[in-house]
Formats: sequence, structure tokens, C-alpha cells
Amino acid sequence: LVSEVANNLDKPSVIILDNAPYYSRIKNKQPTSTWKKKAITEWLVKSIYFEPGSLKQELLHLARANKQDNQYVIHEMAEQAGHKVLRLPPYHCQFNPLESIGSQTKRYYDKHLGKNEYREEAVLNMWEESLRQVTPKNWSTYFSHFEKLLQQWWQ
Repeated sequence: LVSEVANNLDKPSVIILDNAPYYSRIKNKQPTSTWKKKAITEWLVKSIYFEPGSLKQELLHLARANKQDNQYVIHEMAEQAGHKVLRLPPYHCQFNPLESIGSQTKRYYDKHLGKNEYREEAVLNMWEESLRQVTPKNWSTYFSHFEKLLQQWWQ
């Protein structure tokens, strides 16, 4: 989905992402205790010297001491399309205007869906109607609020 978005943006843009698992696939996974010794050795061989015959615990200690920052697959895809990715801090959904849009649509949906209207067609129609309630003015308001919060937090 993000690769489609990145390829369809007209000019270089900043893509803001939260830390949902589907945005967080790591390109350069770090060794963990569940890894087999052979896999840890292969990871270390790429950039770190170690004594042949080292124990698994020694190799893990060496890997942890040389931990690298996570590189995310999605960042690479966005950068190849000429964009940058900005990740929101974990557990700070107030910085994500999409959360406010989602909340608005859920409130409308809950308020207008009849108690006996849980047929598939009625549910889909109500979601479409809920999404149509989001106007460009709503987006602007939520983004302005987001920018203000971000500036306050930065200070």
C-alpha cells in the first residue's frame, strides 16, 4: 500500500507513519537468542570479527554490543521513489491526524447504524456514508491541531 502511495505522489514528500507492524518490517534483523549459532555467525561475518569456535552466548554478546539501528523496508521503498519517511513516536497517537479522522468516522457510524442493521449491505453502506462525512475542512483542522501539538511537544 505504501509503495503504491509513494509511487503516486507528484513531488518529493514526507510520508508520516505510525509504528504499526505492517509498516515496521525490518530489513536488517539483529540476532536474538532464538537464532541458531550458524545464523548468528553469518550475521557477524558481514562486518564484525570474532574468534572462530566462539560459543553462541559469546557471539550473541558480540552482536548486541554491535547492534545497528533498524532499517525498515518501507523507508527504502519510499526513498527509492524520492520521498522521506517520518515515524511517529510509539504510543503517541495524538500526533497522528488519521486517528482523529478514524474517530470521527467511527462516532458517526455508531450513532447512525440502527440496532438491527447489521446486515453486510447496511454495514458497508454506513461505513461509506461515515467516510463521506470527512471533508477537506476536517482534514485541515486535524492537521492544524497536529502541527500545534507537535510544536508544543518539540518545545
